[in-house]
Amino acid sequence: MVEAAEVPFERVLGNEMGTVTANVHRDNGVEVITGTPVESFKGHDRVEKVVLANGTEIDADVVIVGIGVRPNTEWLDNSGLTIDNGIVCDETCQAAPRIVAAGDVAMAQQAFGEQMR
Repeated sequence: MVEAAEVPFERVLGNEMGTVTANVHRDNGVEVITGTPVESFKGHDRVEKVVLANGTEIDADVVIVGIGVRPNTEWLDNSGLTIDNGIVCDETCQAAPRIVAAGDVAMAQQAFGEQMR
């Protein structure tokens, strides 16, 4: 598994759960490479190698790409809403009086105590 960020799934799961998830993969024989994005793929008629930004080439027969999402909140910069990896909301997805956010843009407080998009 190759992850551009230092902790896999950190944007979605947070640092602690991202680390746990990476360790579960490692414990099951998966090589986890972090902090290095994929630059390109090589091959003829199929993927044969994955090329990392640092120049490392990894042999591959199959590639599964999970790019993820980043909330588009730039247009809300001067709105008065709190923006932190999304529109910060309470547990009911309310961002401010009469304003709710939903979907990937909503950063809501969950019942178990952590914020989640």
